[in-house]
Amino acid sequence: MLSWAGTRGVITLAAIFSLPLVTSTGAPFPGRDLLQFCAFVIVLVTLVGQGMTFGPLVRAMGLQADAADEARAASVSAALAGLDQITHDEGLEPGVTSALRTSLDQRAARYRRRLEALQDPGDGTIVISPALESALSARHLVIDVQREELLRWRDAGRLPDASLRILERELDHEEYALGPGAGPR
Repeated sequence: MLSWAGTRGVITLAAIFSLPLVTSTGAPFPGRDLLQFCAFVIVLVTLVGQGMTFGPLVRAMGLQADAADEARAASVSAALAGLDQITHDEGLEPGVTSALRTSLDQRAARYRRRLEALQDPGDGTIVISPALESALSARHLVIDVQREELLRWRDAGRLPDASLRILERELDHEEYALGPGAGPR
């Protein structure tokens, strides 16, 4: 499953774009355009083909999510329960503790909603409620809009590439944290 879901096309594209424009004699590199087109088609076919067959393949293999969602919720609950002791032991200021408690409460509520939305019908599959599916899809769309705006800023010269990469990583992390489910991806 890891190889099926893994990154595809990066090495192919890197290799094909590393071909020189001209040979050592100054003549155009023979077949460079055809090679680039073939590489593009191969990458596209593997992205679409493997992407569309990933879900059915996971189900056919009987793979399931582990207990990560429940473990996340339990770890946040433990953090909330131990926060007062940590505050006392470490001498944290009340403002820090209050902000941390609010953040942990919000995270715990989000995990509880997610656990409630994931229903196990007993046959080992996990069914995502329509409400959660809709919320995940909406959040993915909002992240896409954010990405587009960042690219507009970069294209307008208002955002350096290094800053764009940092902000895109933040969006990638946020999208990854949404977990599997609905969305335009």
